[in-house]
Amino acid sequence: MSSGLGFYVTKEIASVLLPGVVVLTELTVLAAKVAQVDIGSLWKSLGSITGAGLVLLVILGVSGAYVIGYLTRELGFMTLLMTDKLLDRFPTRRRTVSPSDWVLVRRFFGDRFTDDLVTLHPVLRHLDRELNERESQPDVAVPPVQGSGVRKGDVTHSTTVFTYNKNWLRQYAPLLGIEHMEIEVNILLSTLSPVGLLAGNILVASNVPLWLKIAFVPITGLICYAILKSAIRVKRAEPWAALLHLGFDMAMRTAQSMYPTAITTGGANS
Repeated sequence: MSSGLGFYVTKEIASVLLPGVVVLTELTVLAAKVAQVDIGSLWKSLGSITGAGLVLLVILGVSGAYVIGYLTRELGFMTLLMTDKLLDRFPTRRRTVSPSDWVLVRRFFGDRFTDDLVTLHPVLRHLDRELNERESQPDVAVPPVQGSGVRKGDVTHSTTVFTYNKNWLRQYAPLLGIEHMEIEVNILLSTLSPVGLLAGNILVASNVPLWLKIAFVPITGLICYAILKSAIRVKRAEPWAALLHLGFDMAMRTAQSMYPTAITTGGANS
């Protein structure tokens, strides 16, 4: 319970509250520039607030930052979904058919080990069934995702299997957990709005040269594109990593149980 709560708090602070503070600050500066209000005077006025007024200001600021940060993250996930669908329309994303994640797991661990893994985790049984159905229909192409090891449309994207794998690792093998990948995706998507608002602040600034304003528009676009590409790569790699780490968990437990026998029989030196 405590580890799950700690993970949730960490994720909310890193991907909601902190980006919300940044966005709220950028919105305040942007609004002040548009209204032609002196920024220095504004901060000085806020700094002069004390007592109950200061407490109320902090509460309002934190609450506002959390709400804005939450909306910012949701906007990032919506942008991710639309970009993902858009990229799938390019022929280079669907020109070849690659083996599924489950095939790769069987190749990596071997059929005997994988069968034992399925025996311990019956929720994985349908992967073989769906794999057999897939192989019986070779004309149905499943597009690969280049560089991630995870194929869109693959059975490992099943919400049930992915959730089971992730929860098992979190509960029984936390060192093999993939929470860092989930946090990374959330943080990446939460940076899109701050980057965009930074560009807006630069465009409305009167003391920034025109050539720099023009140059910053494509730079901002490239930065946002790089962020989205990274988020898509990590997001699609999550189910594959959870499945692979589930196999690692069983392999490590098996090796640990065999060590005393191996040492006693001289297997460690063979």
